[in-house]
Amino acid sequence: DLINGLDGTQEAGTFSDDDATGALSGTVFDPSQVSPGIYHFTYTVSGGVAPCFTDTAVVTVTVTALPNAGVFVPTSPLCPSVGTIDLTTLLSGQDSGGLWYDTNTGDEIVNPVDISAFAPGIYLYDYVVSNDCGSSDPTTVIFEVLPFPQMDTTNVSIAPVCVGTDVLVSL
Repeated sequence: DLINGLDGTQEAGTFSDDDATGALSGTVFDPSQVSPGIYHFTYTVSGGVAPCFTDTAVVTVTVTALPNAGVFVPTSPLCPSVGTIDLTTLLSGQDSGGLWYDTNTGDEIVNPVDISAFAPGIYLYDYVVSNDCGSSDPTTVIFEVLPFPQMDTTNVSIAPVCVGTDVLVSL
């Protein structure tokens, strides 16, 4: 109700929709009908005494989008040799400025994440965005860290070789 944007000393008046939002009905503005932005509504009171027949006040409303943590974009399993991974690359359509949390512990973490010492397994992290409208539901990103490959030296054989000749290595 736009009346709440006035100081309470006004007489009965009417609002006009200065930005032609189409979202004003009487004194009530419905922000769900407009895009995020700044909107202006003029309140006019008539019937005054000369020379002040009318008076106006402008109510300005800022509509902020609900926070959006985006959508998870799956990735292939990763080797620890990748080093660091930017978790935001596992999201699409997210608002920036959110916070990352370890899904299992709830602890806030710093992004990007260095996975070079991670044990093989599945890792989950939550991304949450907040603004004046509240906090988003978390979006969970998931990735798998593969084990380092191990070479079994019992399967390696090298045929005898002379200087200056090619070597045949069988694995």
